[in-house]
Amino acid sequence: MHKMRGILLSAGIGLLASTVPMVAGAKTTNLPKSYQGSWYGYVSSEKTGKTTTRAFAKMTLSGKKMNYGVYYTTKANLKPLTWAMSFKVPVTVTKKVNTKTKKVTYRLGSKLAEANFATLSLVKVNVNHHQVTALREKIDGVGKVYAFRQPTKSHRWDKTLDLTDLMADY
Repeated sequence: MHKMRGILLSAGIGLLASTVPMVAGAKTTNLPKSYQGSWYGYVSSEKTGKTTTRAFAKMTLSGKKMNYGVYYTTKANLKPLTWAMSFKVPVTVTKKVNTKTKKVTYRLGSKLAEANFATLSLVKVNVNHHQVTALREKIDGVGKVYAFRQPTKSHRWDKTLDLTDLMADY
Protein backbone atom coordinates (compact mmCIF):
# COMPACT_ATOMS: atom_id res chain seq x y z
CA MET A 1 0.00 0.00 0.00
CA HIS A 2 2.89 2.37 0.75
CA LYS A 3 4.35 1.72 -2.71
CA MET A 4 0.98 2.56 -4.30
CA ARG A 5 0.69 5.83 -2.34
CA GLY A 6 4.19 6.75 -3.50
CA ILE A 7 3.20 6.09 -7.11
CA LEU A 8 0.02 8.13 -6.70
CA LEU A 9 1.83 11.02 -5.08
CA SER A 10 4.43 10.96 -7.84
CA ALA A 11 1.71 10.94 -10.51
CA GLY A 12 0.06 13.97 -8.92
CA ILE A 13 3.32 15.84 -8.53
CA GLY A 14 4.31 14.85 -12.05
CA LEU A 15 1.13 16.40 -13.39
CA LEU A 16 2.17 19.68 -11.84
CA ALA A 17 5.93 19.55 -12.17
CA SER A 18 6.26 18.49 -15.81
CA THR A 19 6.15 22.03 -17.09
CA VAL A 20 7.30 23.96 -20.12
CA PRO A 21 7.39 27.73 -20.41
CA MET A 22 4.04 29.40 -21.04
CA VAL A 23 3.54 31.32 -24.26
CA ALA A 24 3.91 35.02 -23.57
CA GLY A 25 0.73 36.97 -24.14
CA ALA A 26 -1.51 33.90 -24.35
CA LYS A 27 -5.13 34.84 -23.67
CA THR A 28 -6.65 32.96 -20.76
CA THR A 29 -10.21 31.67 -20.71
CA ASN A 30 -12.47 29.47 -18.57
CA LEU A 31 -12.97 25.79 -19.28
CA PRO A 32 -16.28 25.07 -21.01
CA LYS A 33 -18.99 23.36 -18.94
CA SER A 34 -18.46 20.07 -20.82
CA TYR A 35 -14.93 19.86 -19.35
CA GLN A 36 -15.84 20.97 -15.83
CA GLY A 37 -16.78 18.60 -13.03
CA SER A 38 -15.27 15.37 -11.73
CA TRP A 39 -13.19 12.98 -13.83
CA TYR A 40 -11.70 9.67 -12.61
CA GLY A 41 -8.49 8.10 -13.86
CA TYR A 42 -7.49 4.49 -13.12
CA VAL A 43 -3.94 4.98 -11.83
CA SER A 44 -2.75 1.52 -10.77
CA SER A 45 -3.55 -1.86 -9.30
CA GLU A 46 -1.62 -3.80 -6.66
CA LYS A 47 -2.30 -7.35 -5.51
CA THR A 48 -1.36 -8.42 -1.98
CA GLY A 49 -2.32 -12.02 -1.28
CA LYS A 50 -5.92 -12.36 -2.43
CA THR A 51 -6.71 -8.64 -2.13
CA THR A 52 -6.42 -6.32 -5.10
CA THR A 53 -6.19 -2.62 -4.31
CA ARG A 54 -7.01 -0.26 -7.14
CA ALA A 55 -6.00 3.39 -7.04
CA PHE A 56 -7.85 6.23 -8.75
CA ALA A 57 -7.17 9.89 -9.34
CA LYS A 58 -10.15 12.20 -9.10
CA MET A 59 -9.71 15.50 -10.92
CA THR A 60 -12.35 18.11 -10.31
CA LEU A 61 -12.06 20.91 -12.82
CA SER A 62 -13.72 24.29 -12.53
CA GLY A 63 -13.18 27.54 -14.38
CA LYS A 64 -9.85 28.46 -12.78
CA LYS A 65 -9.10 25.60 -10.33
CA MET A 66 -8.16 21.94 -10.39
CA ASN A 67 -8.68 19.75 -7.35
CA TYR A 68 -6.64 16.54 -7.57
CA GLY A 69 -7.45 13.71 -5.17
CA VAL A 70 -6.11 10.19 -4.72
CA TYR A 71 -8.53 7.41 -3.78
CA TYR A 72 -8.33 3.64 -3.49
CA THR A 73 -10.65 0.66 -3.15
CA THR A 74 -10.42 -3.08 -2.64
CA LYS A 75 -13.94 -3.77 -3.95
CA ALA A 76 -14.49 -5.18 -7.44
CA ASN A 77 -17.44 -2.83 -8.03
CA LEU A 78 -15.13 0.13 -7.20
CA LYS A 79 -17.38 1.35 -4.37
CA PRO A 80 -16.67 2.90 -1.96
CA LEU A 81 -13.58 4.88 -2.87
CA THR A 82 -11.45 5.71 0.18
CA TRP A 83 -9.68 9.07 0.27
CA ALA A 84 -5.88 9.02 0.58
CA MET A 85 -4.84 12.62 -0.17
CA SER A 86 -5.75 15.67 -2.23
CA PHE A 87 -4.56 19.11 -3.21
CA LYS A 88 -5.91 22.14 -5.05
CA VAL A 89 -4.11 23.98 -7.80
CA PRO A 90 -5.03 27.36 -9.29
CA VAL A 91 -4.74 27.02 -13.06
CA THR A 92 -4.76 29.20 -16.14
CA VAL A 93 -6.57 27.93 -19.20
CA THR A 94 -5.74 28.86 -22.78
CA LYS A 95 -7.78 27.78 -25.78
CA LYS A 96 -6.13 26.45 -28.93
CA VAL A 97 -7.97 25.78 -32.21
CA ASN A 98 -6.33 23.71 -34.96
CA THR A 99 -6.78 25.74 -38.15
CA LYS A 100 -7.05 22.66 -40.40
CA THR A 101 -9.30 20.36 -38.35
CA LYS A 102 -11.05 23.01 -36.21
CA LYS A 103 -10.42 20.75 -33.21
CA VAL A 104 -10.36 22.65 -29.92
CA THR A 105 -7.96 21.83 -27.09
CA TYR A 106 -7.31 23.58 -23.81
CA ARG A 107 -3.90 24.10 -22.20
CA LEU A 108 -3.70 24.00 -18.42
CA GLY A 109 -1.05 26.15 -16.87
CA SER A 110 0.05 26.61 -13.29
CA LYS A 111 -0.46 30.05 -11.79
CA LEU A 112 2.18 29.10 -9.23
CA ALA A 113 4.95 28.32 -11.73
CA GLU A 114 3.61 30.40 -14.65
CA ALA A 115 3.96 27.41 -16.96
CA ASN A 116 1.80 25.02 -18.99
CA PHE A 117 1.70 21.39 -17.96
CA ALA A 118 -1.11 19.62 -19.84
CA THR A 119 -3.43 19.73 -22.84
CA LEU A 120 -7.06 18.66 -22.41
CA SER A 121 -9.46 17.40 -25.06
CA LEU A 122 -12.67 15.38 -25.09
CA VAL A 123 -12.45 12.16 -27.11
CA LYS A 124 -14.46 8.97 -27.68
CA VAL A 125 -12.77 5.76 -26.49
CA ASN A 126 -13.79 2.12 -26.38
CA VAL A 127 -14.69 0.80 -22.91
CA ASN A 128 -16.18 -2.72 -22.72
CA HIS A 129 -17.24 -2.52 -26.39
CA HIS A 130 -19.03 0.83 -25.90
CA GLN A 131 -17.99 4.28 -27.09
CA VAL A 132 -17.58 6.53 -24.04
CA THR A 133 -16.58 10.18 -23.80
CA ALA A 134 -13.28 10.58 -21.99
CA LEU A 135 -11.10 13.48 -20.99
CA ARG A 136 -7.69 12.98 -22.63
CA GLU A 137 -4.90 14.72 -20.81
CA LYS A 138 -1.56 14.99 -22.60
CA ILE A 139 0.97 15.68 -19.87
CA ASP A 140 4.01 17.50 -21.20
CA GLY A 141 7.08 15.31 -21.27
CA VAL A 142 5.31 12.33 -19.66
CA GLY A 143 2.51 10.94 -21.87
CA LYS A 144 -1.26 10.90 -22.10
CA VAL A 145 -3.92 9.56 -19.78
CA TYR A 146 -7.69 9.18 -19.95
CA ALA A 147 -10.24 10.07 -17.29
CA PHE A 148 -13.93 9.21 -17.16
CA ARG A 149 -17.00 10.58 -15.41
CA GLN A 150 -17.29 7.37 -13.34
CA PRO A 151 -14.48 5.20 -11.89
CA THR A 152 -13.72 2.62 -14.59
CA LYS A 153 -11.21 -0.23 -14.78
CA SER A 154 -10.02 0.91 -18.18
CA HIS A 155 -7.02 2.80 -19.60
CA ARG A 156 -4.69 2.32 -16.62
CA TRP A 157 -2.27 5.18 -16.15
CA ASP A 158 0.65 3.05 -14.95
CA LYS A 159 0.47 1.13 -18.25
CA THR A 160 0.77 4.43 -20.18
CA LEU A 161 2.96 6.65 -18.01
CA ASP A 162 6.42 5.82 -16.80
CA LEU A 163 5.66 6.45 -13.13
CA THR A 164 8.98 4.99 -11.95
CA ASP A 165 10.81 7.88 -13.64
CA LEU A 166 8.47 10.32 -11.90
CA MET A 167 9.15 8.62 -8.54
CA ALA A 168 12.90 8.86 -9.09
CA ASP A 169 12.61 12.64 -9.36
CA TYR A 170 10.86 13.02 -5.99
